[in-house]
Amino acid sequence: MKNMKSNMLNRYRLLAIISLMLVITFALTSCGGGASPQTVTYTGTAGGKTYTLKIIENTERYAAQSGDAYELTVGTKKSSGKVDKVENGVLTLKSNSEETFKATVLGNNITGFTGSVTWDGESTPTPLPSELTGGSNNNKTYGDFTYTETGNTVTITGYIGTEGSVTIPAQIDGKPVTGIGENAFSSWTDPISVTIPNSVTRIEDRAFIGSKGLTSITIGNGVTSIGIGAFWDCRGLTSVTIPNSVTSIGKMAFGWCPGLTSVTIGNSVTSIGDGAFTGSGLTSVTIPNSVTSIGDSAFAGSGLTSVTIPAGVTSIGSGAFSACTNLTSVTFATGSISDANFGSDAFPADNLGNGGNTLKTAYSTGKAGTYTRPANGTVWTKT
Repeated sequence: MKNMKSNMLNRYRLLAIISLMLVITFALTSCGGGASPQTVTYTGTAGGKTYTLKIIENTERYAAQSGDAYELTVGTKKSSGKVDKVENGVLTLKSNSEETFKATVLGNNITGFTGSVTWDGESTPTPLPSELTGGSNNNKTYGDFTYTETGNTVTITGYIGTEGSVTIPAQIDGKPVTGIGENAFSSWTDPISVTIPNSVTRIEDRAFIGSKGLTSITIGNGVTSIGIGAFWDCRGLTSVTIPNSVTSIGKMAFGWCPGLTSVTIGNSVTSIGDGAFTGSGLTSVTIPNSVTSIGDSAFAGSGLTSVTIPAGVTSIGSGAFSACTNLTSVTFATGSISDANFGSDAFPADNLGNGGNTLKTAYSTGKAGTYTRPANGTVWTKT
C-alpha cells in the first residue's frame, strides 16, 4: 500500500512538472509575464500597402504551429482563421470563410502569398499579392541567405536555399556576419545541418526554434550568447558543443529536444537559463567550474543519471533537476549554497514519496559531498 501511494505521488509530481514546463514564459521584451498566449508578427509591403500577419499561439512556443489562430490585416481589412500547416517557412492558413491560402515568411517578414481570401465585410475573395518586399527588417539577399545590415555588420535573417548542408558566410560585401537573427531558421522540416562561422557573436532568440529537420549545428568560436528558445523543439538534434566563447545559455535554449543526448558546455559559461535543457534526452552532462547559477527547471525531465554541481555554483533554481526519474547520484563540490538560493523541489523526490526537498534538507547539514537515493527506495543520504 505504501509503495502504491508513493507511485501515485510520483506520477502526480511528474504531471505537475510537465505542466510547468509547458507554461514556462520566455520573458521577451515584447511580451509581458504570465501564461497567456503569445503573438508572433510578420510584416511585408506591396503596392504601397503594409500586410501584417499575426500568429496567436495556443502555448508559449514563439513559433507558428498547426491549430494556432491567425489575423491578417491590410489597412482596415482583416482576415482571420487557423494555421493548418507549417513547413519550411510556408504557413498554410485556413480562413473562417473556408479559403485555404499560403504565406511564405522569412525572419519576421512576409515574402509572398499564394491564393485568395475573403476579407471581413466583403463577399468576393481578393487575390493576395504573390510577392512582397521590404517589411520591418528591410531584408537583402546574398546567395541563399537573406540579411540585414546594422552599421558595418550583418545579421542573417533567413535561408531560402534547398541544400541539406549549410555554411553561413563569415562576411557579406566585406562586412562581417555577426548575428543569426530571430526566426532565421525557424520551423525548418527538411533535414539540414548548419555551420556558424567564428565571426558570429550572437544567436538571437528563437533563431532555430521548431526546426525539427535540424540534425547538426556547429557553433563558431566567436559566439558569446545563445538566445531565448534559440533551439527549442529541435527534435532531430542529437549533440551540440557550446564553445568556450559562450558566457550565457538563454532560457529554454535547448528545451524540448528529446533527441539531444550529448552536450559539451564551454568553460566560460556562467549561467544556465531557466529550462535551458528541459525535456532533453541528456543522460549525462559536465557542468563547468565557471557556472555560478543554474536556472529554474534547467534540466527538468531529462534522462540524467548523475550530476556534479561544481564549486562555483551559488544558486540552483526551483525544479532545476526535477522529474529526472533516473537521477540517483548528486555530488556537490561546494557547501556554500545558501538555503535561500537552493530552489524548492530542485531535485527529484526520494523513492518513498517524501517530496522533492529531501536532498535540500540533507545538504543543509551535510554540505559538500555525494548524495544518493538507491533504487530500493531510501531517502537522499550522504554517502
